[in-house]
Amino acid sequence: EFDKAELALERARGLALEHAKLFDQKPGEEYIAVLYNLASFHEGLFAYYNRENRITPTVESQRLLNRHGSEARRYFQEFLTLEPEGTPDYRTAAGKLQTLPR
Repeated sequence: EFDKAELALERARGLALEHAKLFDQKPGEEYIAVLYNLASFHEGLFAYYNRENRITPTVESQRLLNRHGSEARRYFQEFLTLEPEGTPDYRTAAGKLQTLPR
């Protein structure tokens, strides 16, 4: 049931992002934290499908690899526009962003 669990977790994280947006006219710390978590979630799934795709490549694993890589990149990029430069999370996110495909 990995696919169902992945979808449920992704929906929950998406709701958390929408919830964080409701409380601030401009993105606050909660919103920024949710962005980082979403980026990390997708980056982890990207790594998982990258391994799967190398072991037993399928059209579906390639599609999911591309999707999660793209989502991780998008969330890390938005995070980096809001997080103060030089923080540990900023440096970690910038490093992870460099490992994702363009």
